[in-house]
Amino acid sequence: MAAMAAVGATGQVTTDGSTTVNTVPYFKNSATQLSNSPIVVNGNNVGIGTGTTTPPRSTLDIVGTTATQRVVEIFGAKDAAVGAPVTITGGTLSNGGPTYRGGGSIWQATATGQQLTVDLGGSVTAINGISFSAYYAGDYRYIPASYSIDYSTDNNTYTNVVSVTSNTRADVFNSFSGLTARYIRLTVNAFQSGQSVSNISGLRVYTTQGAGMSGQELWSTLPGINSNNVVLSTTGNVGVGTTTPTVSLDVNGSIRAGGNGADLPAATNYNPVLSGGFASPTIGRLFIGDGTGWKFYFSKRSSSVTTDLITFADSGYVGIGAPNPQAKLEINGGLRFTGDVNGAVQTTAWTGVLCGGDYAEAVDPVGDKQAYGPGDVLVISDGEKGDIRKSSQPYATTVAGVFATKPGVVGRRQTFPDTGEEIPMAMVGIVPTNVTTENGSIHRGDLLVTSAKTGYAMKGTDRTRMLGAVIGKAMGSLEAGDGVIEVLVTLQ
Repeated sequence: MAAMAAVGATGQVTTDGSTTVNTVPYFKNSATQLSNSPIVVNGNNVGIGTGTTTPPRSTLDIVGTTATQRVVEIFGAKDAAVGAPVTITGGTLSNGGPTYRGGGSIWQATATGQQLTVDLGGSVTAINGISFSAYYAGDYRYIPASYSIDYSTDNNTYTNVVSVTSNTRADVFNSFSGLTARYIRLTVNAFQSGQSVSNISGLRVYTTQGAGMSGQELWSTLPGINSNNVVLSTTGNVGVGTTTPTVSLDVNGSIRAGGNGADLPAATNYNPVLSGGFASPTIGRLFIGDGTGWKFYFSKRSSSVTTDLITFADSGYVGIGAPNPQAKLEINGGLRFTGDVNGAVQTTAWTGVLCGGDYAEAVDPVGDKQAYGPGDVLVISDGEKGDIRKSSQPYATTVAGVFATKPGVVGRRQTFPDTGEEIPMAMVGIVPTNVTTENGSIHRGDLLVTSAKTGYAMKGTDRTRMLGAVIGKAMGSLEAGDGVIEVLVTLQ
């Protein structure tokens, strides 16, 4: 700042070298030396303690220099009732100056029945809510267990608006229909169990009228808010439908986005990770990524271990249990179908390798399905309900197959409904089969036919009766008794 003539003095006025633009100077040490004062001018705004790096945001903006030095920040032209602040009938007020404003202020009620009264500086209409908090964030031990809130227009006649007898919330909000009041009184009626004081901070009066402020952070009216549906926490988190947001935006309820679309931007660039549209040509579509090289995962996380369940790649490939799919659909694991599987286009020749050793057909048995088991020799039923039944006569030409133990392929007639009672009947392949030696020992290569023992095969020896009665050839041996051997089923 250039040297200037002092009014009512002779000589020159100098600076101490620290003066800056937009800062109101003052005489320091002598009547001829100017230095920076804490007063800053920014257009029509005046700041005290704001500095020039963060210029004043309001007509008068005051910033404290320590955590316990609270500030007053007045918005608009309406009187903020600086001379009519907070009064108490007991306990102690601390921090925040003579009018006890600011987020660090605290009222410690030391006995039940003590009251705190806020003067709003004039009648305020459309008051819709009052809230206050425990001084220690989230600590309900020092919030009143029972309290009441009353209001008045003249500080003489009070009307009760809230009475709570059992409170355990550290952040209290009370909403009601709009009322008109100048004075709001909070009475502590009971402490929490085991406590002898209540420490209250963050008292706010919510109104839809643009009324004056009685303290920006502690005892205040907040124009335009009539409920606790939206909360801005001291950590900078925003809550919608919750008073305790734990992330940047914490929404308790459904979300609806208007306009023509919605984007979820990536953390490190401006390309959307997810975007969708509500108008042509993007209506009904969800776009994953923008560009190439991206993948979209459905994953689960357990004990800090992430498992990718389904993967969508920008190549159009989808992996189930395969995080790097190399085909249109790559599945790492088994498949199970509970319904019909119809139609297929195969571009690569089938290798012919099956997981089992035979081909079976799904058939309906006569009687209870539970009466049948793997290895049973089956014949066509004789008009009874069901397709097949167990064999019970020697050399039966109605022989149809064997109850499959582990079929490689199971076919099914599509014109018949699925009854849930079907069993797999092997007709071709190597199948474990029930056999008996009632017609002699069985050796590898013997032709087998039905026997008199229900569901069992035996060695065929009567060539005149074997046409159409052969089940297949023995792949194992049985010298005596009953047992199970592998049979190459080739109906003849």
